[in-house]
Amino acid sequence: MFLKNFKKAVIISAIILFAGVVTGIGFEWNEERQVRFQNRLDPSGLHKLQKIAGSPGETREFFGLIFSNNARIVGLELLGTPTLGFQAFLINFYNGFALGRTIVGLAHARRALGSNVYLFVLPHSFFEFTAMVLAGAPGICLGLDAAAFLRREQKFDLTSRFWFQLLFCAATSLILVLVGALFEAFYMPGKLIEIVR
Repeated sequence: MFLKNFKKAVIISAIILFAGVVTGIGFEWNEERQVRFQNRLDPSGLHKLQKIAGSPGETREFFGLIFSNNARIVGLELLGTPTLGFQAFLINFYNGFALGRTIVGLAHARRALGSNVYLFVLPHSFFEFTAMVLAGAPGICLGLDAAAFLRREQKFDLTSRFWFQLLFCAATSLILVLVGALFEAFYMPGKLIEIVR
């Protein structure tokens, strides 16, 4: 039952994130917002990327900022495990919503700049959002176990399997966040500057 509920929890966590993405895309996608976005494009954003890409100190600082922010989100999700998935729902839906809005912003940027910026901006998101899906899974799994207990389908106990699952998700999520932050800080700014020139 444990592995079955864990797989269900990961799928539910991913569905919540995906629902946020779809909602964010729907919220952001309209012509008026597209015109506003194109009018907001200015060289200052590229200047910041050039500064990050050209200075090892700036790149390390950018990496630290990205890693600490994403690690904080993953930590909040893991600390929210006793909420039986409620906190995971809020965090994953909100971050999916933000990703959906970003996808639309990139579509507008692509039209304005004439380049395909997706290839260099979104790959790091795979690592970050996979980490968030995994971090939300223990709380959702605990909620599924509690529901099964209330339906008298299984005993409810926090045995070593639950703690192993929690530690596995925490370690894997932090590794994924680290890889995503490395990619975003050290690879993305330089490549993005190349494609928008």
